[in-house]
Parts: sequence; structure tokens; C-alpha cells
Amino acid sequence: MTASPAFVIIDTISIDETVAFYTQKLGFEIDRQNPEFAQFCTPNGGTTLAAQRRDGVAPAQGIELWWDTDNADTLYATLTGRDVPIAYPPTDFPFGRAFGIIDPSGHTLHMLQAR
Repeated sequence: MTASPAFVIIDTISIDETVAFYTQKLGFEIDRQNPEFAQFCTPNGGTTLAAQRRDGVAPAQGIELWWDTDNADTLYATLTGRDVPIAYPPTDFPFGRAFGIIDPSGHTLHMLQAR
């Protein structure tokens, strides 16, 4: 028997801010939504991410959220042009080139161009 991740849920204090960020800044599409929850998918039908509203939550600790990109520098330029907050600029690592952004709830999202 095998299992694989189906989706990730992040906590947020504002569904409206989260929806605006992930759709307008990152280009995700809304799969379903209600006042307490939103589920997104990437434009290519890939990874599913969901957000649920919870009062008084802090950004996730002890977990990292990573996205693949085919060109870290181009994506970085696009996102900085959309005024997306940056956690760290494009940096070369042994496993590839990555940079980090920060969503409205304070979660760091790492964008990776693998070697």
C-alpha cells in the first residue's frame, strides 16, 4: 500500500486577503470557497493548496512549503513587480536556485528551480 500527499492546508486570519494574494499575485485558481475556507489549484492543474480561517494563528513552524519553477529569476522579477513581499532573494544552493516570498499570513513560500 502506498500513499501520497493530496493537498496542504494553511491557517489564515483572513480568507479574503489570502484569496487575493494567491489568485492575483501568484495566479492560482479558486477550486472552491466559502467564508471560512478556500481551495486553490495552480493554472496547470497541479498542486492543490487550501486555506482555512482561524483566529489568532501564527505562521506554520517546522514545515516548509516549496513550489517548483522552471526559471527562478524570471519568476522573482514577476513577483517583485507585483509587490509580493520577499523573504530572501534568488540564491544558489547545492540542489538548485531558490528564493522565498511571504504570504499575507506570514508563511514563507520557497520557489525552487531544481538543478
